[in-house]
Amino acid sequence: MCASCREKLRADTTEIPADELLTAIRECCCRAPGFITHRLPVLESVFRLFLANNNQPLELEELGKQLGEWRGDDAYRTSTEVLARLLNSDRYYGLRPVKE
Repeated sequence: MCASCREKLRADTTEIPADELLTAIRECCCRAPGFITHRLPVLESVFRLFLANNNQPLELEELGKQLGEWRGDDAYRTSTEVLARLLNSDRYYGLRPVKE
């Protein structure tokens, strides 16, 4: 969470409701420089991308494309095979495929 949102939300209460936290991330924090960079692990970048996109599902191809854009290199794309393998082995972020 960006410094301004941290300060604003903590000033209001000691416990931040989840919906306020997610709204702050989606509407403010994701616009801060460094929210997603090439220095972050890929799964951390994917998690943050979903936070910024209001947890909307993405096809693997689109996910790879957006990761490249967010991480600052349009030519950078994680292959769909690598993304699928990373997402299927995730045990930390709670990322799951959408059931059709």
